[in-house]
Formats: sequence, C-alpha cells, structure tokens
Amino acid sequence: MTGLVAACAEETEVQTVWSEDVANQACLSAVAETSGNSRVALIASDFSDGSKRQAGAFTAVSVGADEVPWSCVVYVDTTTNSIITDGIFPL
Repeated sequence: MTGLVAACAEETEVQTVWSEDVANQACLSAVAETSGNSRVALIASDFSDGSKRQAGAFTAVSVGADEVPWSCVVYVDTTTNSIITDGIFPL
C-alpha cells in the first residue's frame, strides 16, 4: 500500500497594527515615490488612532537637500492621499 502525504497550506493575511510610526512610514514612502527623491524626513504628524474620530494621519515631510515641504494623508489601511507640495503646512 502506498501512502500519500497531503500538505495543507493555509493562507494567512498579515495585518499591520495601526500606529503613528506606521502612518509616518507610509507617508514617507509615498512622498519619496511621488517626488522621485528618496531623501525624505518627517517634520510633523497629526495622528488619530480612531478613539476620538476616524483613524488617520496628516503628515508633513521635507524632501531633498533643500528640504522642500510636502504633506500627505494616511488612512488606517495605510493607503495615502493628497500627496502634495505647496510650501505651507497647516499643522
């Protein structure tokens, strides 16, 4: 009698825990990609964990040697929006 061994693979979904560090990193990555410049630094972040309102973050970033100001919005699923540079930070 021939024995067969079946392997069962479970699909696992890796979920990122929402935190200010996660939001900041998502924005830094998005701004670096959008600006085409990998030299990005965090200036400020207005973070919400969702305890008082909808979770999300507004993050201010400097880009390049001239430290050009950029900003973006990060949602709890780490998608980004409003990746802009206008030189003005409403923080």
